[in-house]
Amino acid sequence: MKIFTYILVFTTLLLTQLAATATHLRVGARHRAQGPQEPTVTTAPLTVYPNPVRGGQATVAFNDTKPGKAYRLRISNIIGREVRNVSLRPETAVQGQIIDLSALPGGIYFCSLLMDEQVVATKRLTLQN
Repeated sequence: MKIFTYILVFTTLLLTQLAATATHLRVGARHRAQGPQEPTVTTAPLTVYPNPVRGGQATVAFNDTKPGKAYRLRISNIIGREVRNVSLRPETAVQGQIIDLSALPGGIYFCSLLMDEQVVATKRLTLQN
């Protein structure tokens, strides 16, 4: 009985290893390297700083502005209820626009950048009073 168990375990391990190798070879055949590629550099579409916010003021900066689009920042509390809504000016997008958060109690908030009422990006913000 002991020998049978050893043979069964050995066979199972061997078959598992063979199956894994076969899967790896099949996946490798579909995804062949095509030579060196340039790394893709992406920047976050929304930046909120400082984080955590102390003193009630934060700066909101965003990129990828498109002419004729309406931008706004929706600030929601941890349970998802909108607590503040701020219109953003595209001309101040890159250098940032100061937002007054002094009326909000300390806690965790979510800042969502909306472009024509579509969410483009969301960042978590910690507010300390």
